[in-house]
Formats: sequence, C-alpha cells, structure tokens
Amino acid sequence: MRVAEEAKPLFDVGDWIAMGAAAVAVLAMAVAIWQACEARKSRKATEKQATTAEKALAEASRSAAATERANEITLLRDADQRADREDAAVAEARQVRGKLNNMGGLTLAVTNHGPATVHDLEVESVEAIGFPHLKWRAKPGMARDRTTWETLRFEETVRFYVDFIDESGGAHRAPGREYYFTISYTTSTGRWRRTGNAEPVRVEQSGPQGQGHEESKDLAAASESDRALRLLRVLADRIATGARLNISALPEQLGLPKADVQLALRHLDESGYINALTGNDMIQSVHEITVSGYNALERSGF
Repeated sequence: MRVAEEAKPLFDVGDWIAMGAAAVAVLAMAVAIWQACEARKSRKATEKQATTAEKALAEASRSAAATERANEITLLRDADQRADREDAAVAEARQVRGKLNNMGGLTLAVTNHGPATVHDLEVESVEAIGFPHLKWRAKPGMARDRTTWETLRFEETVRFYVDFIDESGGAHRAPGREYYFTISYTTSTGRWRRTGNAEPVRVEQSGPQGQGHEESKDLAAASESDRALRLLRVLADRIATGARLNISALPEQLGLPKADVQLALRHLDESGYINALTGNDMIQSVHEITVSGYNALERSGF
C-alpha cells in the first residue's frame, strides 16, 4: 500500500522573503523616482523664481533710471524757464538808459523807455577820463542838486547836473572830453546797476528788506545736483554764444554767490560734465544733458 505524499506549499518561506525584498526594492525605486521628480520640480521652480527676480530687478533699475532722467529733464526745463524769465528781466532793465551831455556844463539825462515804472534811481558815479584826481558831485545851486530820484515812469526823463572838485575843493565844470557814469535802479524784477550802455547787472541786496537775486536764492535752496544742472545749462548757453568762460570770474558774471558756484562746478567736474584747462581756470568743454536724455552737446576749443 502506497503512502500518500505530504502536500508541498506553493511558496515557501524563501520565496516570500524574496518577494518581500523585491517589493521593497520596487517601493524604494518608486520613492527615488518621486523624489527625483520633486527635486526637478523644485529646481525648475527655483530657476523660475530666480528669473522672475532678475526681471523684477531689471525693471526696477529701468524704472529708477527713467525716474532719474525725468527729474533731470524737469530740472532742465525749470532752468530753461528761469533763464527765459531772466532774459525778460534783463530786457526790461535795459530800457533804462542814461546819456551825458556837455553843453555849458555836464548833464546826465536818464530816460525810462520801458512801460513799467522804475524806482529809486541813483547816480552812483561819474568819472572824467584822464582826471582820476577829480571827484564828482551834484552841481550845487541847481534846481536839482541831487543824485537820486524816486520814480521814473514810461518815457519820463530826469536830468542830473554834475561837476567835479579837486583835492583843494576847487570846482571844475567839465574837465574832460570823455566820461563814464554808473547808475542803479529798481524794476519789477529787482535792483540793477548799469555803466554807460553796458548790459545791466543785478545788484545783490542784504538785510531783511533786500530782494536778492532769484537765481542765487534758488541755487542756495537747491540740492547740490540741482545747482550743478542749472549751472550746466547756463554754461552751455554761454558757450553756445561763443563766450569765454573763466571759472574765477563766473560768480561775478552770473551774479551768484561764490560758494554756490564753486560747489556746482565741483559737482560738474566730478561727474565729468565739464573739462577745465589746468593752470588757467578756463573751461575747455561742456557736455550738456539734453531733453532727449543724452549727454550730447560738447563745445570746446576756447
């Protein structure tokens, strides 16, 4: 009689262990693949964030540059408008003219050819060319033995009678053939001084009642860069007319405080907008900031 064989299991313990190990390996592979995918996504996200940040930084830089340029253009337009106002003010001051006549005595006739009334007219000096030792004065005994006049209206003329005295007090009616005279007066735009037919120049006034010079007050109140840009426009305009620019003479020529002009010139020199010849204080070239946004104008060869 045959003894029945014992039933053998389909999977033995070794098989189960092998299958478990395979499952663990598959799971580990899946985890690794998932981690790789996540890492790739994170890297792409990081790269995208970096690109976005670079674009934002570039846009911010462009915006800042545009703002700075807009500010510069605004300053230049303000300077242009101020220059136009100053030109109009000089044109008004130019309407006050004096003329010396020597007909039996020396007479200075001052006429206001402008429509606006002139105030506080004063004869500051009369010089007889070739006679430096003689001192001028209002001729005594005349109806108008004075050197000032309160108001001068449109097309009105006032006459001042002048003679000279020497060191001993002796009077000299008209000692020379040529004379220089200087007058000062106040228009609607401030106080002016004029010698002969030369261009009127502003007179700086001090004290609480002094009007001062509008441009100098604006420059004093402005920032260093503002002062520099405004002065740059003045320099460019003068160079365009062929005028020689001497640094040491600029404060007097422009009617501005010396300290303000020096600060503005230093800023322009450090920024590369002007080039001065070493040793003689002459400005050799000026690079002007134009409304189109370029440092385009260069004038040189003085």
